[in-house]
Amino acid sequence: MWRSSVNVHVNFIWKLVGQTIIQSTPLSQCDRIPQALIHCVERSKSLLLLSDVAQNSEFKFDPYIKANKSLSILVFPIIHKSELIGILYLENNLMRDAFTTDRLEVLGVLAAQAAIKSSLHNITDDCFVLRLRM
Repeated sequence: MWRSSVNVHVNFIWKLVGQTIIQSTPLSQCDRIPQALIHCVERSKSLLLLSDVAQNSEFKFDPYIKANKSLSILVFPIIHKSELIGILYLENNLMRDAFTTDRLEVLGVLAAQAAIKSSLHNITDDCFVLRLRM
């Protein structure tokens, strides 16, 4: 169950030679993600797709987006039994329109699997935002 932004952590995952490193940071203290976008998806429980961030008048002045020159962003809610249990944040700084309909369908399947797995392992008390940057 999604508690509130106060209890949410952003998980960063790095793959290094022979090992995986996971860093967890409270969302309220994280400057490596545009919090306004996360809060928007948290409230709406629906995906947010910015195919061309520079053309989006609502978010183009976000400090994180300006500093990182984000081109395409997808913020995808992970929902299980009508409850928001996590958010997947994807960012592409190489091209606009990076997240196509086909990719959204695959992410939908992956999000459903993540929701099922978290419920099977009783980890729904832990809310998370997973950030992947391409």
